Amino acid sequence: MFYQAQDERIVEKKEHTAFVRATVEARLGWVDLEGKLLYPELDIDCFADDDSRKSVGYYYDDDPSDPTEPGSIPDPDEYIEDKIQELKDAVNKYDGKGEEGEPGQIGGRWYNQPEYVEVWEEKVDLLPGFEKLLEGKGVKTRANKGFPSLVFLNQCCKNLKKL
Repeated sequence: MFYQAQDERIVEKKEHTAFVRATVEARLGWVDLEGKLLYPELDIDCFADDDSRKSVGYYYDDDPSDPTEPGSIPDPDEYIEDKIQELKDAVNKYDGKGEEGEPGQIGGRWYNQPEYVEVWEEKVDLLPGFEKLLEGKGVKTRANKGFPSLVFLNQCCKNLKKL
């Protein structure tokens, strides 16, 4: 937005920092000491981010699940008769394979931990190195290009609220 305003000669290059600050304050709805808005209010995501700030990895904290419950208990006399018949038929039916159950699932690496871990670093170019370093650790890594945009920070906050 700044570059478009600069092209149309609304702002000068030296006003970049002030422009960014004013648009952030407008999107956050900042007020003066008397409670009046400093700028007309803007939607938090009214400007498009260039998607050059990246996030990689995952945070695996799924709840564990219990194994499946066993079926109902059959009548003891019927059960014994069935097992005797199974044993008689076992030689002809034997294929060397057992019956498969449904296993439970262990919890995620960070399940039930008191802290959420995430790595933020400045350079997008370093992201692959951090990703490799943290591979298998279940830690999300974010690169913010040295100056995280309000859109990027807002999206990160939305993601954190989901945890």
